[in-house]
This record gives sequence, structure tokens and C-alpha cells, in this order.
Amino acid sequence: MRVKINGVLTERELEIIIGCGADEVGIFIGQQYASPFFILPSTAARLVKMLPPGICPVMDTHITDHHELLSLMERSGIYTVNCIAGSRTKYLNCANDCRIMQKSYSIFS
Repeated sequence: MRVKINGVLTERELEIIIGCGADEVGIFIGQQYASPFFILPSTAARLVKMLPPGICPVMDTHITDHHELLSLMERSGIYTVNCIAGSRTKYLNCANDCRIMQKSYSIFS
């Protein structure tokens, strides 16, 4: 089982997530409505640079437009995308021709 922890906002939170042994880190960028969990692409890029090998950053976004997604990927350095717009969740690896890889499920405790 792979573990993804979503909503990292700060370097300190990322350090905790890394220490917990997460396989993936969900970073919220590209929102279409107000939310306290979204950060700027530049902040995301800084966090991605802190990740050790083996932990995959995942962009959680409301954006579905191809050109906007490419812009966010370039600015953030995140190339695995979880499109959370509407009721259709798609998990994409956009470095690999934007093919759907799997469904993404969120588990809340």
C-alpha cells in the first residue's frame, strides 16, 4: 500500500510528512475557489526541492485546462497530477502523455 499525505503548506509540515514515511505528498495548487489549503506554484517548487528521492510530489488541482496544467507543472516542478475538479477525479502522470494511471481515493480519519 502506498501512502499519500495531502495539503502540505510549509517546510515544517513537509519535514513531518517525510519523517512519517509517506510515499507521495499532495500539494494543492491551481484552485478555482477560495481554500486555505492551496499554495502558490513558487512555494510548491520550493517544497518539491526538499523532497528526498522516492517520495513523489502530486499536484492536487481544480484546473482541467491542458495549457493551464502545463504552466502549473513548469512553475511547480510537479508532473503527477490529481485533477479534483467536480465529481470526476483523475490521476495523471503528465510527464507520460497525460494518460490516466489510476483513480485517486481519499481516506479521512
